[in-house]
Amino acid sequence: MDKCIKIRVWWCREFNSWGVTWYGIPGCYGADDMQIGDSEWYYSKKDAVDMAKAYRDSGRCETLEIGTRR
Repeated sequence: MDKCIKIRVWWCREFNSWGVTWYGIPGCYGADDMQIGDSEWYYSKKDAVDMAKAYRDSGRCETLEIGTRR
């Protein structure tokens, strides 16, 4: 994917993994709640966060949201 509004790292109890999900196409109304494509899955939070930060730092994402395990 080229660009997004938000990338979210979140814990999924069902898969026992960390998900990375992209949201929104810049310029689209309400796009920050619209998932783009499929989530990517990581067993390590560090790996998920590192990937999400690299994507944000490349200038292709406006916001990075990192969740906690609940």
